[in-house]
Amino acid sequence: MKSIFTKKVLISVFLISSIANGQEKGLFPKNEFVLKGESTVIGNNILSIHASEPYNHIGYGAEKNDRLAMVYTDIDYDVETFSSSSAHLQLPISAENIVFAGLYWTATYPYEKGEMVKGNTEYLYSEEIKRIETYNQIKIKLPGDANYQSVKGEIIADKIDSIAKPYVCFADVTSLLKNKKNVNGEFTVANVRAAQGHLLGGSAAGWLLYLIYEDKNLPKKKFTLIHGCKPIVKGGYLYNIPSINKLPEPQSLAKITLGALEGDERLKTDELILMFNTNQKQHLHTKTREQRNFLNSSITLNDSILGQRKPNSQNTLGFDIASISFDYDEQSTAKSLSQINFNTVRDTYFLFFLAIEDFIAEE
Repeated sequence: MKSIFTKKVLISVFLISSIANGQEKGLFPKNEFVLKGESTVIGNNILSIHASEPYNHIGYGAEKNDRLAMVYTDIDYDVETFSSSSAHLQLPISAENIVFAGLYWTATYPYEKGEMVKGNTEYLYSEEIKRIETYNQIKIKLPGDANYQSVKGEIIADKIDSIAKPYVCFADVTSLLKNKKNVNGEFTVANVRAAQGHLLGGSAAGWLLYLIYEDKNLPKKKFTLIHGCKPIVKGGYLYNIPSINKLPEPQSLAKITLGALEGDERLKTDELILMFNTNQKQHLHTKTREQRNFLNSSITLNDSILGQRKPNSQNTLGFDIASISFDYDEQSTAKSLSQINFNTVRDTYFLFFLAIEDFIAEE
């Protein structure tokens, strides 16, 4: 998201907790799980320049986000929904039990719709339709279902003191999935609200579903879930990984899952640096995410873009989901993640979700 003079970046680094009145000032731990199992994540953006067609302009062929007139994606052809997008979930046959399923939706939302007018020396942005305060109420359609179910979420962030006024909502949907005989298939999330039209810095929105499931064939792992809304400005932010319940010490890092309201894909000024208890550092990057542009408005699992989505945009216009797995090194000594350096040069962004998985030594 780029303003006239600076790029405003609004991250959603996906974390899980409850914060009083949604007026949090930092990051807060929610829970830890220790089990033999795995996690997975799906999601999609909810704003684009077309309701159903993918947006695939990247690099210098892409326009700055705040110069684009955003509209809701709406792929369900349902007159009772005003926005919708979908993503496909596929758990392995060996998955035994869903332990946790958390649904997040987030957006920049100072108003329902804004307009942009070119002035004498700059572009001017103004409110056209006021903000609607029921943004914590959405709909979800599970695989195989003909109808939506209504979901009312907890407001874990509402940055009303920010120009973009981003919000973050969370709902524990574990019981919904546990009651399904088969959870594989298409999930559709509808009626997520965001700023349509134009917004200074650009508008972005999307949803994410994060799951933890048991699988006795896999190594034991610790899952650490955190959330909040910490603004990151020039100079970055060094986040200390919390130990919530003093559960077993990890042997090595297994996976990191995060999401983001991030901004223009073409601007390359942000990076994530992992800091370990062995004083080692690792700059995160994949085949789809450059080191100096790690948050690049895409939805990726390791080196691949998540393709089974509607719309399946390569450039999700300010909404990021990233999940990166790491190999277990049996030859190394204990090497646990102790800090993450969310580095930025000129971008401002808001952390709100992070899931960290560690391998645990078998007793």
